[in-house]
Amino acid sequence: AMLEMFRPQAADTVVTLGDVIDRGPDSRGVVQQLLRLREQCRVVCILGNHEQMLLDAVEGLMPVQEWLHHGGAQALDSYGRGSGINSIDDEHVAFFRTWVDVFETPGEFFFLVNYWATRPLDRQPWRDLRWQSLHWHTPEPHRSGKTAVLGHTSNKQGRIVNLGHLVCIDTYCCGGGWLTALEPATAPARKDGKWQKYWNLQYSLLGSFKPPEEQAKLPYAGPMDAGGDPYTNYMIVQLSRKFGPVFVTRGKLPSFPDTYAGAAETGLATTPQTEVQYFSIVSCEAAPSGRIVDGLMDMQIPVDAEGNYTIVYSRAEDRPANATTENGVAWLEWSPRGEGLDTTQNREDFGMLMMRIMAPDPDWKEGPQNVTKPGDEATVMGAYYPKGEYTTKEDFEALGSTP
Repeated sequence: AMLEMFRPQAADTVVTLGDVIDRGPDSRGVVQQLLRLREQCRVVCILGNHEQMLLDAVEGLMPVQEWLHHGGAQALDSYGRGSGINSIDDEHVAFFRTWVDVFETPGEFFFLVNYWATRPLDRQPWRDLRWQSLHWHTPEPHRSGKTAVLGHTSNKQGRIVNLGHLVCIDTYCCGGGWLTALEPATAPARKDGKWQKYWNLQYSLLGSFKPPEEQAKLPYAGPMDAGGDPYTNYMIVQLSRKFGPVFVTRGKLPSFPDTYAGAAETGLATTPQTEVQYFSIVSCEAAPSGRIVDGLMDMQIPVDAEGNYTIVYSRAEDRPANATTENGVAWLEWSPRGEGLDTTQNREDFGMLMMRIMAPDPDWKEGPQNVTKPGDEATVMGAYYPKGEYTTKEDFEALGSTP
C-alpha cells in the first residue's frame, strides 16, 4: 500500500532506513519486494543492526542463537519453518552486503539511529552507533548543517518526531503501529497535485506531512481557525517543482456578481443571486512565511463558453508563451523563494495555491460548503472541483492557442 501511494518512478530514489527484517511475519517477502523495486527506481538501503546481526551470524562473527533471540527466529521462519541459517537465499545475503551506513543528499543525510554531531559523516563509528537509541543520546545539529533523517527509535504514539535538525520516522510498525515514509525534498506535496478543502491547521497543514491513514485520525470538524473568514470556504494544494515546473488547474468557475456593472460602472443597485459573492485564487509561500505572492480575483479569470477556466502556475522563466488571457488562460507566479524561510532548511521548490470561495449560496449544491468530510471534494463539487496536474513549459506550449 505504501508503494502504491508514492508510485516511485525511474527518476526517484527510495531510501530504506534499516531493520527491514526480524520481528515480522515475512522478512523474506520484504527483501524480495526491495529487489523487485530496484527494477523500478533507484533503491538505497541503510544497514540496520538487524541486518548486521544476520550477516554476523552467517559469517560466524556472532552466535546464531543471539541473532535468533533478537527477532531472527521470525525472519528465519519466513525462509521455511524449521530451516537453518543456510536456508537464507544467497541472493539476499549478497544484497545485504551492498547496504550502506549513510546516504547523503544536498539537504539531508539518512542513516539508522544516531550520530556524533562534531564528526564528518565519513568518520562516524556507524557499527557502534546502530545500537544507540535516541533515548540514550539525542544529538545536536550535525556540523554539515544537513537535516538528519533516521528510524530505529520507535514512537509508540505513532507520531513522527521532528526536532528541526533531526527527523525520526519510526512510528512503531514492529509493534502494530504505522509504517511511515517521508519525502523530505517534496513533503507535503504529492505527485497527484490534489486540491483539498481546508479544515484546520492541525488536519490540513500539520496533518499533510503524515501518512493518509494517520492524518485521517486527526479531528477536522470545527470552527474556522488561523484567522480565516467563517463565511469563506478555502481550497488548498501544496506543490513541489520537483514533480514539474508548471502546475495547471482546470475547473468550472462559480457565478459571481459583476461589481463593475451598472449604468455608471459603479456597481449594481441590487446584488444578483449568484453561486458565490466573491472568488479568488492566490499563490503563497509556506505557512510560516505567510506571504501572498500573486493573486487573481473572479473577474480576472478568463472562462470558455461553459464557464470553465485554465490557470497556469509557474515561475516567470517557466511561463508558457500561450499562457495568456488572449488564449483563455490565467497565470500566477510561483515564488522564487519557495517556502520563503530565512533558514538553511528553506526549500525553493515549494509552492502553494489557495482558493477563497466567499459567502457561497446555500442552494449551490456543488459548493465546497457541502463537503462535510475530507476526500469528498470531487464527488460533491463535480465540475466545480479544481483538477490539477504537473507539466512542463514545452508540453503546455505544444497545446497551441487553445490549451
